[in-house]
Amino acid sequence: MSWLQAPDGRARVTLLEYVRGVVYSLSTTKEGGIKEVHVSRILNAFAKLGKPSLYRVGLKLLALLQEVEPLRGGYWLIAPFRVIEVENRFLFVGAVPSTYGYLGNVTNEGLGRFVTNDVAKQFPQQSIESWMGVATPDPASLIASFRRDHRYTATATINLADLECLKFIKGGPHVGRRFAWVQHAHAVLSSDLIAVCRQKHGGTYRYFSASLRAGKVSAEAPIEQSLPRLMYALSSFVEAPVVARVRKGSSLAEVTIPERLPIEEYRLALLLSKDITRQGNYTTYSLASNLAPALLKCLTDLGCTLETSK
Repeated sequence: MSWLQAPDGRARVTLLEYVRGVVYSLSTTKEGGIKEVHVSRILNAFAKLGKPSLYRVGLKLLALLQEVEPLRGGYWLIAPFRVIEVENRFLFVGAVPSTYGYLGNVTNEGLGRFVTNDVAKQFPQQSIESWMGVATPDPASLIASFRRDHRYTATATINLADLECLKFIKGGPHVGRRFAWVQHAHAVLSSDLIAVCRQKHGGTYRYFSASLRAGKVSAEAPIEQSLPRLMYALSSFVEAPVVARVRKGSSLAEVTIPERLPIEEYRLALLLSKDITRQGNYTTYSLASNLAPALLKCLTDLGCTLETSK
């Protein structure tokens, strides 16, 4: 039971199978219905293994994969079972363990479980974008909305201390990181003199857009868009896009990214990846070559450029 010591890589599959079994068995009623489960009962199942704290990892994975939903008061509810189509194959999404046999012959790819067409027909189909949770438009529309929101909601402000501004690092594909926070006023949209800023507040950061005048912040507005997604869009707009390095093999593809992905793209990368390795600022996702196009399309839509090698 090495997964009890370090639930990484292949061990995540075993951890998921266990926590799915726990949640499913506690959720089903004698009448065949589904009920909510309190987190204490899930914790008790892991406590019997001598690893009570590991339940957090298991629940976090299930929530990331959209298989369970949190409710008030520490309760969790199994999400409806469905399938999503990925590169002409059907991937099952649901907190039922493969060992129960309900899904037929399952093919595992990373954390994903692919089912046959006959099994897939039994479940509703959800689009991959809907499952990921991508509700924002393309980068150009996102930037237009950012500009518009700032123009209509910015209010005058003064005396901002401990202020940092977002700066994009330009250069060739081998530059690496594109996002940097600097301590001087810096406009991400130079034509509008709009900056993206952060300020330490109560031990955490608050983020906002800012108008610059004479090298200082004169007005600020809340950022309504997803900040990680906006950062990718802005970096592409100012011609400093995040470069994803793609190495294709006959059976395996490696995608290396120097920045953290927004949660929506990370959800897909986590699901499909056989292995995830981090080295410094770089994260490499290893996945089956025939599934890589799904992730690469999402990265392109995000505003990344791809550098491909063999």
